[in-house]
Amino acid sequence: MMAAPAPQEFFRLNRNTSEVKAEILRQFLPTWYRIQVGASSLKPTVIADLLAGLELQETQTEDGLWQLLSHYLPSASPESTLRLFLGASSKPELEVLKKQQVVLASEGEPDHPPLLLHEPETQQALIELLMQASPALLVSDPFASPQAQQLLLESFTAPAADLLLLLQPKKLRTAVTAKKTATTASAIFGSRWGNVQAFCHKEKHPQRQEAFLVSTLEEVLQQHGYLTLHFRADAPDKEQTSLLVLLATKTAEVYKACKVQLLPYSDYQQDGVPLFGANLKQLQQLSLFPEQLKFSVQKLAEDLSKKANLYNYKTIEKVAEDHHTGTPYIPENYRMAFEKLRDQGLVEILNPKTLQTVRKATLASPVKYKTRTS
Repeated sequence: MMAAPAPQEFFRLNRNTSEVKAEILRQFLPTWYRIQVGASSLKPTVIADLLAGLELQETQTEDGLWQLLSHYLPSASPESTLRLFLGASSKPELEVLKKQQVVLASEGEPDHPPLLLHEPETQQALIELLMQASPALLVSDPFASPQAQQLLLESFTAPAADLLLLLQPKKLRTAVTAKKTATTASAIFGSRWGNVQAFCHKEKHPQRQEAFLVSTLEEVLQQHGYLTLHFRADAPDKEQTSLLVLLATKTAEVYKACKVQLLPYSDYQQDGVPLFGANLKQLQQLSLFPEQLKFSVQKLAEDLSKKANLYNYKTIEKVAEDHHTGTPYIPENYRMAFEKLRDQGLVEILNPKTLQTVRKATLASPVKYKTRTS
């Protein structure tokens, strides 16, 4: 078996949705289980993969379902009961799933075989588990099928459902620009639906449409209590988006873990701020003009300079932990930002043991804000 490519190499080749999903789950699932299932072992663990049919269709292997299950089963806590739901967004995908399920059933493994989501009873069983606050991970492209859109809507009120959304740009745009749009699509965007349609009617550039739609979807998810993080993968040979990965979780530890695990795949600005994307040619060019960037070490320093009441005498690592949510910033960006503030005479960097002023900043260094005089 060939070794998996290094993360920084992964997106240098064109990747389909199934390849990206498999790569992310390989990295993310063990950590997700540790965080979400470890403290909830008495409840069943729920995973709903609505892209399962697509993966089986694209891999075209005889043991496809076993290969798919390998994403999940090795990571499951032995004290928990895994409830796995698999879905498809087209009839050909569903037929592949059904055939593979028959093979799996004939071999008598696993103890709790996966259930297919094309049956209304199975869909209802999944929704009931979600409402019971079972630890759950939903994997889907919510704009690939009406069923996926409905499940996304249901997840808004689920107490413990994390979302891993793999958005295909064309389907995302079609969901809001088609002459006949699904009522569930409008329900997902809620009160923002009118603004979404108006923007896409006026703005015809595909990537600007995508950026607006993803940003708006994140706002919707945040309104429902989610922390969100997205990663944009552009084609290696074209200036167009291949896939958008959007994580939504209500658990800060899961958010932080996913951010750490996506970081090795990311491009960076010249100042060291990660872009949380790959092959982002336009954004890489924009980094030559720092004043035009939404996020930069300079802007981070300006923001931190105003927050003495929050961060005085906290370590740089603690400031990063408290502040980074909703930003691309990583701990090293905070260290550099506080060094800028020190050079401007606005803060002092302290030794963590003696609290004496030192020159070299580390993540363990407390920061003392200087009192400003008028």
